[in-house]
Order: sequence, then C-alpha cells, then structure tokens
Amino acid sequence: MYLQIKGIKINQTTTQSKLTQLTNRMTLLDEPSTPSLKVTHWRYVLTHPSLGGYLVSMNTATSSNNLVQLGYGNMSDYEKKNGATINLGYSSRKVARRIINIRFTGEDGISFKSVKLVAVPFNKQYETKIHKLQKQGLKKLKVTNNTVSGVSTTKQNAILTTSIPYSTGWHLTVDGKVTPTQKVNTGFVGAKVTGGTHRIKLTYETPGLAVGKWLTRIGSFVFIVIFLVEGTLLILRRRPKPDTRSHRH
Repeated sequence: MYLQIKGIKINQTTTQSKLTQLTNRMTLLDEPSTPSLKVTHWRYVLTHPSLGGYLVSMNTATSSNNLVQLGYGNMSDYEKKNGATINLGYSSRKVARRIINIRFTGEDGISFKSVKLVAVPFNKQYETKIHKLQKQGLKKLKVTNNTVSGVSTTKQNAILTTSIPYSTGWHLTVDGKVTPTQKVNTGFVGAKVTGGTHRIKLTYETPGLAVGKWLTRIGSFVFIVIFLVEGTLLILRRRPKPDTRSHRH
C-alpha cells in the first residue's frame, strides 16, 4: 500500500511566529517573561533560522514511514519535494488498515493538492510481471571502472533502470547513438529505450572535465605566447644601439 502525495506546500515559520511559540511555551510552564529571557529567545531564533525543513510521519496499525524534507541550508543534499510516494508496507485481509495517522513537524503548516491511497495486489499476476521484468535485464553485462555495457531486449518501449546513482557525468549510447539519460527511482540513472534488441553502453566522465581540458590548453597557449613576446622584447632591450654620432677627421 502506498500513499501518493502531490502539490506539497508549506507555511514557513516567521521570526515573530518563533518568538510567539517560545513565549507561549514559557507561559505553559508558568515561567515569568523577563527582559533577559526575551534576549535569550532572540538569540535562539537568530541562531536557528527557518530553512524550510520538515518531517511528515505516517503511521498505520502495522507500519510507519517518514517523508523528510531537508532545509535549503543543507547545500549537499537539498532537493525541494513537491510530491512523494510513501511505502506503507504490506496489508492482508486479516489485518485491515482503515486509518492512517499523519503528523507534521518543522514549520508552521503544510498543505497538499491531492492525497491518494494506492493498493497494489500481491498475487500470481504480480509475481508473473516481476519475473517478466527481471528477464528483461541487460544480457552480456560488462562492468569496468567507468563503463557499463550490455544488450537489452524488450518487446515494447520501456524505461531502462539502473542502480547507479544519478549524475550528469554518465553518458548513454544506444546502438552507438547518443541517448539522453534521466533520473529514475528518485535518484538513479535511467533512460527511455524503444522496443527491440539494442546495444547499451553507459560511460562516465567527470562533469566539466572536457571544459577543463580545453581551458588548460588555452591557458598553456596564452602562457607560451606571453613568454615568447616577453622574451623577444627582452632581447630587443638588451641589443646595443648603433652609434649615430658624427666623427671628425
């Protein structure tokens, strides 16, 4: 069973909202609000800014899962989530799950454009489809440090999926023709492949490496030109000037 969420929007916490929350908390604890305490609250708010991060917890009678949105202060892993499909595990007829509890923490509020529950039956038909997909894996598979190649055979158009983390450094050719890659299964390298038998080859090249090589060559060329020009000027400066003074006889 899956919970499919689309159109996620949040109400980001403001500075005033944070200060109000801290004041309300002190009121519930029956603590007096002093000037020094207000300064402490201001310091806390300034050192803990709202960066759009939040946590959505989903629980049923038999399983639970989380949707985590990192704040945009996390420069390495930040990726804004406008939607998500959450796996809520297997459900049998004996243990019916009628209620899903959703809890939200992190910002002032969250809203969804649509929320839909999707149930995928695990029967013989499902197992047949899975075995069929497994047979469509790459044949004659060869893997090296920077290359993955093999032969793909499908009766109809399909999506090539891999377990390789997505990067713009991976380049795909199908039967020798350059083919664009795409992100599949959230963060892995994939591509659209037409039906039939095709030779698949994925090659990795560090992003920006080609540009870096050209810049290095241009820089080396400019350096050589400057070196030759300055050397020529230095020779001309050191060359003795001819004596043009007139001599008396």
